[in-house]
Amino acid sequence: MAYYSIAQADMADIFIPIILLPEQERIVQNVNSSFELKFKSKQVLESAKTGVEKAIETDEATATAWINQQLATLGINCLDE
Repeated sequence: MAYYSIAQADMADIFIPIILLPEQERIVQNVNSSFELKFKSKQVLESAKTGVEKAIETDEATATAWINQQLATLGINCLDE
């Protein structure tokens, strides 16, 4: 394992911004939102995969109804039937 060191003189040249609390809170909200959206997108993708399987195994109407139910559970507008 390699360990990196920074000379004290180089440390003095590093700029560390001071971000006001409201801006910090906005950044935290955006980061948290991105994690939630990433999780939700994975759920939507899994629902779509399962929906395609259902369409192949049964019929399109049954699969569409199931996908719409899954999307509603996630709080997403349903597809047109």
